[in-house]
Amino acid sequence: MKQLKYVLIMLLALVMILSCVAPVFAADCAHAHTEVRNAVAAGCETEGYSGDTYCKDCGALLAKGAVIPATGHHYDSGVVSKPATCTEDGVRIYLCKDCGSTYTTVIKASGHLFGEWVVVTPATATVKGEESRTCTYCGLVETREIKPLSYAKCYAKHFTDCTEKWYHEAVDYCVDAGLMDGVSTKLFAPKGAMTRGMIVTVLYRMAGKPEITALSSFKDVDKDAWYAEPIAWAQDTGIVLGYSADQFGPNDYVTREQIATILWRFEGRPEGKDANMDKFKDTKKISTYAENAMKWAVGEGILSGDNLMLKPKDNATRAEFACMIMRYKGGSFLCETMKDWEKEEEDDYKDVDGTYRLVTINGKSVKKYLIEKYGDEEHAKEYLEYYELTRYEDILVLNLKKDGKFTASYLDEDYNGTWKVSSGKLTLTVRVAYEKDENMVLNYNKGEITFEVDGEEWLLAR
Repeated sequence: MKQLKYVLIMLLALVMILSCVAPVFAADCAHAHTEVRNAVAAGCETEGYSGDTYCKDCGALLAKGAVIPATGHHYDSGVVSKPATCTEDGVRIYLCKDCGSTYTTVIKASGHLFGEWVVVTPATATVKGEESRTCTYCGLVETREIKPLSYAKCYAKHFTDCTEKWYHEAVDYCVDAGLMDGVSTKLFAPKGAMTRGMIVTVLYRMAGKPEITALSSFKDVDKDAWYAEPIAWAQDTGIVLGYSADQFGPNDYVTREQIATILWRFEGRPEGKDANMDKFKDTKKISTYAENAMKWAVGEGILSGDNLMLKPKDNATRAEFACMIMRYKGGSFLCETMKDWEKEEEDDYKDVDGTYRLVTINGKSVKKYLIEKYGDEEHAKEYLEYYELTRYEDILVLNLKKDGKFTASYLDEDYNGTWKVSSGKLTLTVRVAYEKDENMVLNYNKGEITFEVDGEEWLLAR
């Protein structure tokens, strides 16, 4: 009870004190004491507020504040998290010292910076040379071939049946090296088929004609035949086997896969380089026994195929075999005739560069071909719209540049690489992986390019 009485006395005293103080109204206040309320600092990406001014005595709002613009980030000069190389882009990361946010930029690959070409192996009249250059950044070494010195002799021109350029150099090389002869003084028979007796004789000469102590056991090999000693050597080394203990078949023709296998055995059955066999359309025709040999021959450049066909079961001609031997030996023979032809080619192909578009498929205009394929023009147009093309000719566009590089677009795929023309063949080289190239050989004739796609002939023109 005493406590309650005490509280009432205190309340009464407080009321008496307050009643003695006059109330302060805004109209009468001098606003001598003020304060800022609701202020918000600006951020890197968010606006701030300067705050409202209030009177501390009367509580009146004296002034509204103002919006403070965002300050923006204050990034440092960046730190390289992944350095750029010659072939790969790098990454630089920037940090804002105010809010801690980051952003990244790409540092473009520098590209190789090569030094001067340096001769590694000088060229001779019959052997190609080689020169190299080194990237001063990453140490990558590029090599290229040095053409052999021109040679005054020309064997092929003395054979009246050697009329095509693609095998001319190989005939010269093989005859000069004593590996092959003509079938007569005037004929080489470039289109004639290679026989088992012929190929064994060439290999025997390549081996240096080792001494023979005894002739072969084959009953179909006459002891006085020009191929008797080579076949005896082949039987003894196991490089070329007979059909049986007493049958060799010296006059039987040999296929391209058989020649690859024989050369592979002659080389010692090496594993060889990796070869992309998938690009050829007829690899399923390769016999099981020849698979390793064919892969080796392709990887070593001994076999290059014809329009993406290896033709393993076809009989090899003497001209084809001469080319295979020259490639196997890594040799060359640039006679004066070849040198003159190269000069003519330079003149013939000086204006090859330009933009080529798909004109016909199997002799029909691309538009007509697609209309027939898809039923009507409306569906053919839908085909173009799907690939965002404005005209039918833009299905395939090939741009050959003067510097030997090319760009190409096929539907929605883009490609680039290098190109060269020789003997009516346009070779496109595309880099499909690091240090790995793929070649596509097309036919070139007076501003028109032709090649086959799934058995159909495609024509491109400028």
